Amino acid sequence: MRLGTLMDLTPSPPELTNNGRSLRTPAAGKVSLARQIALDLARQIEDGALAPGQKLPWREELCKHYNVSVITIRAALADLTSKGLIESRKRGGIFVSASAKMSPEFASDTFAMVAKFASSNFCAHILAGATAAAHRAGFRVTVAATIDDPELEASYIQELADRVAGVLVVPVNHSESDLSAFKRLVERKRNLVFVDHYVEGVDAPRVTSDNIRGGYLATCALLETGCGRIYALSSGKNTTSSRERMQGYNQAMQEHGRLFDPSLIRRSPLDPFEAGRQMCREILDQQREPARFGIFAITEVIAAGCYSAIKEAGLRIPEDVAVAGYDDFHGAVMDPPLTTVRQNLYRLGELGVETLLKVSRGETASSQLVPVELVVRRSTSGEESLHGGTA
Repeated sequence: MRLGTLMDLTPSPPELTNNGRSLRTPAAGKVSLARQIALDLARQIEDGALAPGQKLPWREELCKHYNVSVITIRAALADLTSKGLIESRKRGGIFVSASAKMSPEFASDTFAMVAKFASSNFCAHILAGATAAAHRAGFRVTVAATIDDPELEASYIQELADRVAGVLVVPVNHSESDLSAFKRLVERKRNLVFVDHYVEGVDAPRVTSDNIRGGYLATCALLETGCGRIYALSSGKNTTSSRERMQGYNQAMQEHGRLFDPSLIRRSPLDPFEAGRQMCREILDQQREPARFGIFAITEVIAAGCYSAIKEAGLRIPEDVAVAGYDDFHGAVMDPPLTTVRQNLYRLGELGVETLLKVSRGETASSQLVPVELVVRRSTSGEESLHGGTA
């Protein structure tokens, strides 16, 4: 290969330019120079300037050509190697992989977020955090809505993985076929991070709220009011986040000396509001005496359905039934205001992108828990207060 086929990137701060394309000297928090060099070489593989099987210049030549240190070149080459675009041959140098295939957007400055509904309060907050973190690093975020369809989700992740620098996924509930789709992504060394909840059995980093702690805090708020029986209600998909919240409920009940009672744990396949209303109606119908009881609804919408059933029965909140929820989108304006667990969804999105950036650079990225906090309002107590999410 003649060095002239590489872009002439002689530095002229703050940009390194040639033929209308540029490598920018990175400001704090922006894309590293090593990453920009890797992107440039990747684009040349895409354009055919670097053909499969072709030998790259020696590292020293690349250092001189890009006017960077050998450490920077090594990092750029390691990035391309992790993507399967180049390979090192013993005593022979570095070559473009014979199987290297590029798509128009491969290794671009774009991340994709695959989620249920991009316009929902839940996903909108995550997307806002993800977009802010991506922008600080010189990336963009595009969104694909799965409408809670596993097949559509599998199709999106397979297609997008070859077109963007990485994929953030807020997954739907999964069948075995979906699990294999995610595993194929990992096997192909595509950059993948789960946000909010995750697919068990897939070796990918995840950024989630501390749902066990959240379930624990909400249940303790009910126990501290002196409620007799305390129910835990869930609906829809049996995600890891819902199971973790139930785990927190069980932990709190056990610590307060309550024996495990499966009749207190209810789940409905209906949409959240109708599920909450129906399950609460059933509980009220089964009450043999007018003893005060509590309900932990694992989402705010389920709690709203419970409110409807309780008021329909002519009962009072919290005098007859105490209610605690999860999310805090509209809890403050419910009547009475809802005691709930507040998640930092914006931070989930930020950490999701920050984790994805580490993965895309070939760095070790561990899974992370984002703290939650309990907001105590009049649905469990006459006073309002805020409790931190740390143990």
